[in-house]
Amino acid sequence: MGHLDLSITSKRLKFFDGAGNGIRFKADPYMLSVVIRNLLTNAIKFTERGGSIELRCAVNEDRLTLEVKDTGTGMAPEVIRKLFSPDSRGTRGTEGEPSSGLGLIIVKEFVDKHGGTITVESDAGKGSTFTVKLPARL
Repeated sequence: MGHLDLSITSKRLKFFDGAGNGIRFKADPYMLSVVIRNLLTNAIKFTERGGSIELRCAVNEDRLTLEVKDTGTGMAPEVIRKLFSPDSRGTRGTEGEPSSGLGLIIVKEFVDKHGGTITVESDAGKGSTFTVKLPARL
């Protein structure tokens, strides 16, 4: 993961990779890597030192489900409503990391291009869970 590994280490985060080895799925590899990288980058950015991040992935007959869950700052409902729109404003991370707000717009666009969905569950102060569901094309 490169720079993500450094960020995880420098913030002393616990990272749980439940993506599973050997999962086979047909998707644009560049787009899918951008989706995962952006979701993980945001989780790192908005999780306090010593927090945790979990990446889970599963494939069943008809869809791939990818989940990024963190114990970070979380978001209020009014922030969640604007996350994937051009009206979204970037918010600085827990250690002042910059954010433009564009990453999630790109993620949404790439998920849409695959015929999938992205949802978020979050409570201010309690973390966030982003769930991406894509049709399986094995």
